[in-house]
Amino acid sequence: MRMDHFPHGTGFDDSSFRLVICMTSRMSQHLLSSKHLSIDTSFKCVQGWQEFEIESWDDGHMRSMVSARAMTTSQTAEAHLILFQQIFEIATQDTGVPVAFRHIHGFGIESIIADGHRGQAKALHSQVSKNVYNAMLSLASAEAHPNIQTTLSIIRRAWLKDKESSKFALPAIYWPMSLIPIAIWKASPTTTNGNEQAHRNINRDGINLTLLAGIMRGYQYDVCAASSIDLHIMHGINTRDNESTHLYQAKRSVSRQKTMNQISFPAYKSY
Repeated sequence: MRMDHFPHGTGFDDSSFRLVICMTSRMSQHLLSSKHLSIDTSFKCVQGWQEFEIESWDDGHMRSMVSARAMTTSQTAEAHLILFQQIFEIATQDTGVPVAFRHIHGFGIESIIADGHRGQAKALHSQVSKNVYNAMLSLASAEAHPNIQTTLSIIRRAWLKDKESSKFALPAIYWPMSLIPIAIWKASPTTTNGNEQAHRNINRDGINLTLLAGIMRGYQYDVCAASSIDLHIMHGINTRDNESTHLYQAKRSVSRQKTMNQISFPAYKSY
C-alpha cells in the first residue's frame, strides 16, 4: 500500500521519525474553510509519541473544531515541514481545493498562531521581576508602543535576547513590527486555548495510551464533534444552553478578570 502512494519512497527512512496523520474528509473541509488556525502539541496522550493538532473556531456553530490530528515522534523543523505538507496534501485530495494563504494568494488562511517552541513560559512570572514582566506584557499590542526602545532595553537581559535571534517572535506579538493587516491581526485568536481544551477533552478518556488507543480516542472525539454540528444544522440544538458567541465570551472574560482582581487585590472595589 505504501508503494502505491509513494512509488519513489517517502523521502525519509525509518531512523528519522514516525508520523501518523488522522483526518476525516469533514476535517479537511473545515481546515480549508477556516481563516484563523491555532496549532499545539500534547505530550500526554500516547506513550512515546506527541499529539499534534490544528484547531479553529467555527463561527457558524459556535464551537471549537479540530481540523487535523497527527501523532509524531519528532519536534524538528524538518519533521514539521513534512507534517504540514502531508496534512495539506490530504486536505486537497479530500476536497479538490488547494490550500491557500491570504498573504500569498490573496485569499484563504489569514493567520496561524502557535505556542513558542523554544521553551514553555509557564513559570515565567516567577522567574522575572514585576517590572520586567509588565514590560513584556506591554509588547503584546496592536498599537504603537509609546516607548518601545526603553521597554526593549528593560527586558533584553531577561528574555529579549532569545526572541531577537528569531525573526518571527517579536512580529508575532507586536503588530507594528509585523506585516499582517491590522483587521486580520485583531480578528486572530490571541491564545491557543482552543488547542489546550481539545487536548484536555481527549486526555479525559485516558493518558499514556498505546498508539492504536490514542488514534481511536481521537477519532471518536472528532466524529462526535461532527455529529454535534449536524444536530445543530438539522434541529438547531446546541451542545450547551448558552451559545458561546463572541459577546458571551467577552462578558465572561470581564467577569473572570474582575474575580481575579478581587483575589489578587483584596482592597479592589467595583463601583
